[in-house]
Amino acid sequence: MKRFQKYTHFLIFFYVSIVDNLPLTILEAISSGNLVISFNNGGASEVVSNTGFVYEFNEITKLINKIKRIKFNLIKQKSKIARNFALNNFNGTKIEIKYKQILKQVQNYSN
Repeated sequence: MKRFQKYTHFLIFFYVSIVDNLPLTILEAISSGNLVISFNNGGASEVVSNTGFVYEFNEITKLINKIKRIKFNLIKQKSKIARNFALNNFNGTKIEIKYKQILKQVQNYSN
């Protein structure tokens, strides 16, 4: 829990991993209301959605230019969107429902 609370001290979370299929740190960051800037790796684009910005690894110049132009109001706006997105899509109940659906599909497939 201590690590999770540290996210609340920041406004922007830079996720610079090149390969990651399930970026849980991004989920932690958006749950804390951080604007996320990430490379498009694995599930990053799906998780970041409209809560931040996703760039291809070879778009470094474009990413740097975007960072230079970020305004505080945009950070506050994206922060609220990020927090609501995380609460609405990745809460315990929603995750449980998704896992049950997957398990049901696997059971139906194996029968």
